[in-house]
Amino acid sequence: MMAQQVDVAIVFRDMLGPEDATAYMARCGLPESVVQRVLLGMAVTRIAPTLPPPPLAPASACGSDLPSGEAAMFVSYVDNFSAVDPATSLPKP
Repeated sequence: MMAQQVDVAIVFRDMLGPEDATAYMARCGLPESVVQRVLLGMAVTRIAPTLPPPPLAPASACGSDLPSGEAAMFVSYVDNFSAVDPATSLPKP
């Protein structure tokens, strides 16, 4: 439990600042030695770093380079999907 609280405190410190991290750790009742390690950057999080998101696709990859028939079919499918009543899975009147 304390390890999870330290992980959260580190995120608070990095995202919101040391004041919010200190307030959070005080509410959790973490020992002063742990609070100091977090604030000094000596505590290490167990949260695995995430990979950066992939680059966004250019607008040309979103349908404008498709032949007109395929793009029109896709738009028609989306329009038809939104015309379905989610409660009955039947077309809306």
